[in-house]
Amino acid sequence: MSGGNTMTNAKEKKKIVLWLIVLAILAAAAFTVTAIVRHNQRPAWDGGYSVHISEVMTDNKTCPNGEGVLCDWIEIENTSSKDFSIGGYYLSDETGKGKYCFPAGTVVPARGYLVVWCSPDEEGDYAPFALRKAGGETVCLMNENRTVLDSTVTAACRSGQSLVRGSDGALIPADTPTPGYPNNEAGAKAWQEALAQRSGGTLELSEIQSSNTLHAAPDGNFYDWIEVHNPTDSPVSLSGYKLSDRTNKTKYAFPDEMLGAGEYKIVWCAPGVEGAEYASFALASAGGETVVLTAPSGAESESVELPMLEKNTAYAKENGEWTVSHRPTPGYSNDDAGYEAWLRSGGYENDEIYITEVMAQNRGTLADSDGDLSDWIEIANLGETSVDLAGWYLSDDPDVPDEWKIPSLTLAPGEYAVIFASGKNRTEGELHTSFSLTDGDTVILSAGNGAEIRSVRIEAVPEGSSLAMQPDGSFAVTAFPTPGLENTAEGYAGFCDADTRTSPLLLWEIVVYEAGSPDWVELKNVSGETIDLSGYTISDKFKEPALDALPAVTLAPGESYVFECENVGLSAQRDELYLFDASGTLCDWAFLRDIPVGGSYGRLNGENGYFYFAQSSRGADNGTGYRMVAAKPTVDIAAGVYDNAESLTLTITGENVHYTLDGSDPTADDPAYTAPITITETTIVRAASFPADALPGKAATWSYFLRENSTLPVVSLVTDPDNLTGAQGIYSNHERAWSEKWEREATVAMYEDGGEFSIDCGIRMHGRTSRRVSEKKSFTLKFRGRYGGDLHYDVFGDGVVTDFSSLLLRASVEDTYTSYMRDEFFARIAMDYTDVPAQNYRYVSLFLNGEYWGIYAIREHHSAEYFASHKGVDANTVDMQTGEFEGQTAWSEILNYARYNSLSTPEGWAYIQEHVDIPEMIDWLILECWSGDIDVYENVRFYASPEYENGKYIYGLADMDLTMMGMDSMSVGFNNFQLHGIIPSALRYNEEFRDMFLTRLGEMLRGPLSDENAQKTLDELRAIVEPESVRDLARWGKSSTLFTTQMANLRGFVSGRAARMQNEAIAFFGVSAEDAAKYFG
Repeated sequence: MSGGNTMTNAKEKKKIVLWLIVLAILAAAAFTVTAIVRHNQRPAWDGGYSVHISEVMTDNKTCPNGEGVLCDWIEIENTSSKDFSIGGYYLSDETGKGKYCFPAGTVVPARGYLVVWCSPDEEGDYAPFALRKAGGETVCLMNENRTVLDSTVTAACRSGQSLVRGSDGALIPADTPTPGYPNNEAGAKAWQEALAQRSGGTLELSEIQSSNTLHAAPDGNFYDWIEVHNPTDSPVSLSGYKLSDRTNKTKYAFPDEMLGAGEYKIVWCAPGVEGAEYASFALASAGGETVVLTAPSGAESESVELPMLEKNTAYAKENGEWTVSHRPTPGYSNDDAGYEAWLRSGGYENDEIYITEVMAQNRGTLADSDGDLSDWIEIANLGETSVDLAGWYLSDDPDVPDEWKIPSLTLAPGEYAVIFASGKNRTEGELHTSFSLTDGDTVILSAGNGAEIRSVRIEAVPEGSSLAMQPDGSFAVTAFPTPGLENTAEGYAGFCDADTRTSPLLLWEIVVYEAGSPDWVELKNVSGETIDLSGYTISDKFKEPALDALPAVTLAPGESYVFECENVGLSAQRDELYLFDASGTLCDWAFLRDIPVGGSYGRLNGENGYFYFAQSSRGADNGTGYRMVAAKPTVDIAAGVYDNAESLTLTITGENVHYTLDGSDPTADDPAYTAPITITETTIVRAASFPADALPGKAATWSYFLRENSTLPVVSLVTDPDNLTGAQGIYSNHERAWSEKWEREATVAMYEDGGEFSIDCGIRMHGRTSRRVSEKKSFTLKFRGRYGGDLHYDVFGDGVVTDFSSLLLRASVEDTYTSYMRDEFFARIAMDYTDVPAQNYRYVSLFLNGEYWGIYAIREHHSAEYFASHKGVDANTVDMQTGEFEGQTAWSEILNYARYNSLSTPEGWAYIQEHVDIPEMIDWLILECWSGDIDVYENVRFYASPEYENGKYIYGLADMDLTMMGMDSMSVGFNNFQLHGIIPSALRYNEEFRDMFLTRLGEMLRGPLSDENAQKTLDELRAIVEPESVRDLARWGKSSTLFTTQMANLRGFVSGRAARMQNEAIAFFGVSAEDAAKYFG
């Protein structure tokens, strides 16, 4: 029994010990929790003692003491209701050392503050130590026995911040120091009010210049300067005010004089110069210095840190804000009135000297004496007295207004002077500035003291055009510059009359693209001697004079020769043409702009300068010529879509305007515009000017769509109805028009949310089979130089390609009355998941001469330019072949190699990989095979460029309308009897190719061409076109069920297509079960 009891007692003792341990742990946890709670519930720090350290400043830039000294300081707070005598106590930045003893009688007022200023360099009642900006020091308040009553450790902070006690007693940075006031918003406000009252707050800094070469001091030299201003209504004594370029150190004391109400005072910063107006310090143009104005009390009145300042700019305060100014006004207010007053003070207020015209991209208007087409600036005296401009300045840089000094140049009343802005810097004879011009420059004319008299900004000015001053003083772009003459039609005619050329061979007539012909130039021998054309060259690039060499043809006096351009490609909208002799010297030149379609630009016998002609006259005398071509009229309401408008009333501006409302070309026999036009339905308005002294120009075309409520972007295609359905119309004669490539002038515009464009173009019929089976036909849009050049617009909204020389308006006829989306489906898959070239697309509602024409897709046009724009190569290096005609090309050589050589040998495999992009071809094959395309044989493109993939050919998708119908797959791509299938068929038994193909096929069938993804893509396209399909089908007399039926067919094709193609590939290549699992899972 005793043994058992012993064991029992031991067990019980063990339990007791365990329980005691658990209780101890719980108690400890409870204590910890209680401690944390108490800590978290502790009120804001009260300093322990009623008298304690409450705020410290270690880098004082903003809080002067009563003597105006900026030094460190420590604030003592008394939170009790009684004054506290602190005489004999100690303050220190080091524990145990009483570095500063409070004088007898020192008291910290009840619920008040005492500030101790700390500086080892100042005399008087200052604590003899300074605090480190980096922090880490212990600031101590000690009693008479040096017992620490309160202490705290300083921390690093930014300049101008103070350190205040946080809830845990630690010092934390504060942005608003409050020496002697509570550490809160009210305390900060009270401190600032006290500081302002102590400082006086009368004078202010108003303008500073740290790099001055224009504004002379009284001694005639150019120094930095500081301007102070009296903003009050009463005079202020300058006595006691001081200036410096740094805090804590006075460097200049103002003289004992008065500054009147609203007046300004300039202090010149000139070390070593004696006089009351000169300070003994200079300013750095690089910035970073702080200019300080100190009040007589010693308090800082104002300070400002200087930024980097370019030469002759100033840092000026206007409406309380400091900003860099390009118009310094020393001694005057920093506003327009002050600037005008400053100009008058220097005698440069003459309002009659103007910059009247500027050309920044001279392409053929005026050559200088060296034969160079330099930029130029025209200055005119429009006053009644002569003006000597000697010592004035021209500049293209607001930061350097004195860039080029004008030499002795006196302009009589009404006289114009042309100064070439060439960078040649010539001040004798023909004047040339030291700078040249470019778009974005500002041309500045400044007086001798640097005051800006006139300026004009060059912005978005087309090449060859100038900025010309208008009668109201504004500037407008003109295509008819008038250097040295007034900016009028008469001035332009006068300039042309005086434009003599000395070359025996002249450019006589210039034509930009006639149907079936390249650009051509007629040259004429105007001398009395025979001329051999060999050695002469023409070019549209001034720096590449030999683009086209003239042949060895001899011209007798008065004889002409027509040269068809080979490398020169001209634009009728805006271009230039140059004629050079055998030495490379410029002989003749022409700046082309706005040449009408079918017209030309050239010369007349016995006349200087150029003329416009309504019709070209190849090999014959030029007809009636006009110096200018009429400008297009303008309208006050922009063309576009107005779904909520019941009507629009249009006001047209132009000279002798005639208009049409049916899309036809306006003529002088059409109605004259005499009053605003009101339209109540979708209308095409076309208007042209017919002035008596100018060739009628292009018609302006405005498309207004009222209440159409299209769910797609709207495209307007406008052309004279005869161009479509007349005797030579391309629509009514589509077969001949297509085969002979007839082209007619048109205007195309697109309107979408957030953007639009309108541009003249040429239109052709597009499509082979589609033209014959449907009245809804496709068009090719040609953006040629004769119409207006390339289209620059993000048509497809992806930012990839934004410049186009051609586009398609594609009806997708084989698919248009059904789903509208077969071709677009494959384009999307190709663009999203492969590198296969495919035509981007954008669904639109097309209106033809204002009539609804249905759903179309704007498409990229397969061409060398298309490939070049996507691959970043030169279009001239691109070879594009189709699947229909082989010919004798590099591509045919590759096909022949595949026909007659095994591609399974190492040599054959290496050859084909060197010449064909195999991975890209595999992607193309998979897309075509999956599609079941029954029209692939001619609808494929083969591209190559030596600048892309080492010249390898790649396959491109085209016209996938007849897809997703038949169930065939592998036979589509591996067809040895058609060009596209020769190489794939030859590679069928190449094991490496087989592995590549099947691996990629598995990836595509699990991803982009999976049933799920294919259906998702169809659904996304359907969501775009279905809302508009009802109107489209009704337009062409079709049942609306066509769309829903076809969508069901597409769903049926997609469902299970991946599995069907997988099985056919397994059978086609003889894939084992083991390999099938590897490739297809």
